[in-house]
Amino acid sequence: MIDKMRKNMKLIFWIVVICFVGMIVFEWGMHRTGIGKRGSPSFLGKVNGVEIPHRQFQEFLRQVYQQEKQRSGTEPDRVRLREQAWNDIVQQILLSQAVEQEQIAVSNSELAAHMRNNPPQLVRQQKAFQDSSGNFNLALYHQFLDDPATYNNSNTKQFLLFLEQDLSRSIQLQKLYNRILGTVKVTDPELREYYTDQNEKAKVRYIFAGPELFRDNEMKVDQQEIETYYDQHQEEFAEEEKRRCQFVGWEKKPSAADEEAIRIEAEAVAAELREGANFSRTAQERSDDRPTASKGGDLGWLGQGETGEPFKKFEKAAFALKTGQISDPIRTPSGWHIIKLVARKKEAGEKKIRASHILFKVEPTQETIESLIKETEGFISAAQEEEFETAAKARGLEIKETGFFSKDGYIPGIGRTRSLSDFAFKSQPGAISPFYENRAGFWILQLQEKKKAGIRPLEEVTTDIRRKLEEEQRREMANEKLEKAASELKKAVSLEEVAKSVSLEVKTAGPFSRSEYLPDIGTKNQFVSTSFRLQPGETSGIVSTERGYYIINVLEKQHIDERDFEAQKQDLRKKLLSQRQYEAYTTWLANLKQKAQIVDNRHLFLR
Repeated sequence: MIDKMRKNMKLIFWIVVICFVGMIVFEWGMHRTGIGKRGSPSFLGKVNGVEIPHRQFQEFLRQVYQQEKQRSGTEPDRVRLREQAWNDIVQQILLSQAVEQEQIAVSNSELAAHMRNNPPQLVRQQKAFQDSSGNFNLALYHQFLDDPATYNNSNTKQFLLFLEQDLSRSIQLQKLYNRILGTVKVTDPELREYYTDQNEKAKVRYIFAGPELFRDNEMKVDQQEIETYYDQHQEEFAEEEKRRCQFVGWEKKPSAADEEAIRIEAEAVAAELREGANFSRTAQERSDDRPTASKGGDLGWLGQGETGEPFKKFEKAAFALKTGQISDPIRTPSGWHIIKLVARKKEAGEKKIRASHILFKVEPTQETIESLIKETEGFISAAQEEEFETAAKARGLEIKETGFFSKDGYIPGIGRTRSLSDFAFKSQPGAISPFYENRAGFWILQLQEKKKAGIRPLEEVTTDIRRKLEEEQRREMANEKLEKAASELKKAVSLEEVAKSVSLEVKTAGPFSRSEYLPDIGTKNQFVSTSFRLQPGETSGIVSTERGYYIINVLEKQHIDERDFEAQKQDLRKKLLSQRQYEAYTTWLANLKQKAQIVDNRHLFLR
């Protein structure tokens, strides 16, 4: 067994790494750290006094990056991973602090029982513990645990140590979850209401009048009405403090060397294919077009002109091939393609081809990214010594303006990013940010101006108020139209006749349930509730929703099937309980985060 385990030491190493990463986070939560010099912003953040050291965060991120790259076989999105890593660490620290506060412990006997009889998935995935069919074999695992040689081997001993620590943490967290979710119940009345909302149906006809009916009508709103509305609704125009920045950017695009390297790779693969390499297998292994790669690169049948102008060169090359022929690499906006013509046919007089392709995307390499990083660092040094504008001009960089933006808002020209927003709101005018990376490129900001919280001036909101008052006038016109229709209905006139008299159309909806979304109507609004409150044959008064006004006539009702309800009751209870538990846990976690004292210094370490 030990010999077999030695053959799998590479996998064991990765398991230890995974456990190690988890334990880093867990230990941060259980102990107050004191890394960094006094007064030095060497820590990335704090969670209830627990520091998240920048160096340890980077190590955690490196491990996550390697795992993701190994799992997917492609270059991971580093920006997404950084955000995910931050959120995961904050959450794990909060959870481990909750475990400590709740005094949740795991006894030695409890740990030993779990270790022996309920090993985690990490163990079950070990080939050394699987039978010839690839299924986990508990007897093989027990043999490993009972073998004295296991504890004399430093690698397997370390593996077990990390496994015990990880399992202990998992048990503690599971106990915490059980405490949180233990009070969540689903009563029989709640179950019936849930089933009824899903299965009771109504079919209605209705007439509708909304503001859009009068979109072409000219509304009259004078300045005095605008000023009166502004004076009476000051709270609508209150705004938070804002910031304005200027910035420069470096687009993440492949270098000429990156382009050439991919072209050479594509040509080499094309040569291998012409020498007899299997096209379908090569596409599965090498193509960057993952949806077609899983099908051996198959693109299906294509007609002339179907691929669009950007891929005209691709189409021309594909149609010029002979059946079975493989093309030279073709460049399109997607990258370099190798095309194989599979078949030809005529359909309704139109020529069509069936082709497969292998795509090689052209993306910036790590070397190119590192070169861009050096450029940004060089710019920061120059901008701090000279003027921001001078440094940008010397490098041929265009300076752009963000305009004023809110703390949690979108930064024009860059996107929504907490780190840059934090920099802008925690710095003084003239300050220059570290560089920030997102999917598009690298960015450096200089804070230009602060704007205090207050009421937006009338001249800024006049247009908005005018539009709002015009919309209110249109809604009032729609309401008046339906009031006229409602008055006619009292004379025992049919809905069709009434609709015709006010130039409206009778429409039908359903059968629909209380939980469904209805086009042009919406979901779970007054229209839906009124439809289920009325009995077949009854007609409503005017029903108001955000979209406009309705008069509803109920055509039929479909009540629930009691036998079907009883048959599904247990499965529905499990489903609804699972939903309630998820909601309870996410609410508990959100409250935990809201009450926590979280210091986020990522704006100082924007990489």
